[in-house]
Amino acid sequence: MRRNEDTFTKWKREGLLNSKIQYLRGASSNFYSQKRMASDLGISEQTFITLKNKHKEIREALAYGDEILKADVMSALKKRAVGYVSVTKVRSMKRDGGGRDYQAVQEVEKEFPPDVDAIKYLLTVKFGREYHPKKEELELAEKKADKPALIPNPLKEDE
Repeated sequence: MRRNEDTFTKWKREGLLNSKIQYLRGASSNFYSQKRMASDLGISEQTFITLKNKHKEIREALAYGDEILKADVMSALKKRAVGYVSVTKVRSMKRDGGGRDYQAVQEVEKEFPPDVDAIKYLLTVKFGREYHPKKEELELAEKKADKPALIPNPLKEDE
């Protein structure tokens, strides 16, 4: 490494920067820790932190990966909320009428019904207070806050 050249600049000079950025996007989307990413990149965690603070491209790659992770998690949550059917193949050995063994493949469907808690969460996140489980309590609290105080102010002089 050249004198006063940081790891980012070295990667750029050696033509490795794009592959490192792609790695960071993927690692971030797979919920890798900062420590693991640094280790996989062959740098110390402190160097990783310094690079992240100094270079916008590193922060953007991590943010991009986080968005992919969020989308994947929300997709899985939606799947659970609406329910789904899973099909698996089961292989078994059978014997035909002539005494010969053969492998039979059978598809087995398993139904996963909608999950009420996942539905509530998604509705609350997507549509906010309209579907919040404590909607009525929040509205009552707001109404109380909007009413003028009926208690006289002792500091205010009578007119």
